[in-house]
Amino acid sequence: MPVPPLLRIFRPELPPRSEYRITELGASLLPIIDSMLRWGEEHIALFEKKYACQKTVK
Repeated sequence: MPVPPLLRIFRPELPPRSEYRITELGASLLPIIDSMLRWGEEHIALFEKKYACQKTVK
């Protein structure tokens, strides 16, 4: 069975809780995510212009 990018560890407590941990596979995606973030920051003016009349949810 392949290892997922995130591991979920369920804690059977009251109230129940879960912990999440990034795996080596998930960590290997971080440079890609960082590149996508930089791309978005560099091109934000295009999106602001296109969607200027729409409300954003924060």
